[in-house]
Amino acid sequence: MKKNIITSQNKILYLLFVVLVCSSKISAQTSPSGYVEATEWIDHTPINDKQADGTVYIKKANKFYVLQEITKGQPLNVVSFGVKPDGKTDSSLPLQKAIDFAVKTGWSIELPIGTIVTSKKILVDLSMAKTDRKIKIKGAGRNLTIIHNIGSETDIALHIKGNMKQVDYFNIEGFSMKRTDVGKPDGGTALKLENLLNVSVKDIDTFRFKTGFEFTDVCAGYFDNLVATWGDYGLINKKTTNGFTYPNLLNYVNCSFLANTTRGAYIEYGHNVKFDSCGFEGNYGTGLEISYNGLNGSVSANVINCYFENNINNADVILTVGNGGTANFIGNTFNRFDNKTENNIIVNVTSDKKAKLNMIGNGFMDAGKFTPSNDRSSIKIMGKKQNLDVDDRNYYK
Repeated sequence: MKKNIITSQNKILYLLFVVLVCSSKISAQTSPSGYVEATEWIDHTPINDKQADGTVYIKKANKFYVLQEITKGQPLNVVSFGVKPDGKTDSSLPLQKAIDFAVKTGWSIELPIGTIVTSKKILVDLSMAKTDRKIKIKGAGRNLTIIHNIGSETDIALHIKGNMKQVDYFNIEGFSMKRTDVGKPDGGTALKLENLLNVSVKDIDTFRFKTGFEFTDVCAGYFDNLVATWGDYGLINKKTTNGFTYPNLLNYVNCSFLANTTRGAYIEYGHNVKFDSCGFEGNYGTGLEISYNGLNGSVSANVINCYFENNINNADVILTVGNGGTANFIGNTFNRFDNKTENNIIVNVTSDKKAKLNMIGNGFMDAGKFTPSNDRSSIKIMGKKQNLDVDDRNYYK
């Protein structure tokens, strides 16, 4: 009898143990997929209800959970916020939500392979940052990640706005931006940078926007492998009326400005702006226009190892010299194979002070259907010519 009682008690204890184990497994299985339990927010302070945003941090059964990529130190994938890279779904709102979270927390954003459709401006407002960490936005690569902006409500498809209270060190790279091809540019500006100090922009191309890239009040920037095609302006670089800087200390490397109707690139009052190994071809207006006022230094433009061909109308390059200083053209190719390009370089001197134009090792080739004339000289200097000293060590063919 006693033995039977002990056996029954053991069975009951065993059953209770099984129930507890099963309950624990069921509880674990009810944890949200892709999340882990959390007691701290992203800055390692105790988490509270206000910080449970419903996407990165959620609350369930009085417990907080966080996306696994946060605990692993990985970039945030915008798909977690509801972005659908299917080429059909308008993802403007979830993309904006993802960026707002990333800016506030200083987290990096990862854009997936596929086409993300937007119909509204996406704003990256760096003044929202609550940490010293710097946001980075990175796609999977050009023509792999595509932002397709649609409709008529967008003046700027992607707007990066600095806070001017600290050095931004902002990085963005690796995607394409396009409008639907209706046979002409439309849809405003593709990518605008404003009020930024120290910025890196790489591997981005734009198609059929009125302006591909617009950089205003930007100082100390590195721009690598940017491509702007079939717009009105490929690039506009300037200071706003009450802005803090003219285009200053900017480096464009391996960029291409092709088939734009008004200008390939337009730099207003630039200082130490360098174009290195860039292409300006087939623009229906001037390939590159630069002006200089000498208010930020004595060097305007450095154009090195660039290629100019088939830019229709006035010239490949228009340079306006408004103050004493230098402009330097070194090792560039200028080709004219028909009469569409009147002059390779036009220099308009408005300065009352002496200025210097250094032309070293550039190659000028006229061939094919091009008809030489006095008005079609390779370099044409206008205005106050006496105030410009030209060091011409070029090759002319």
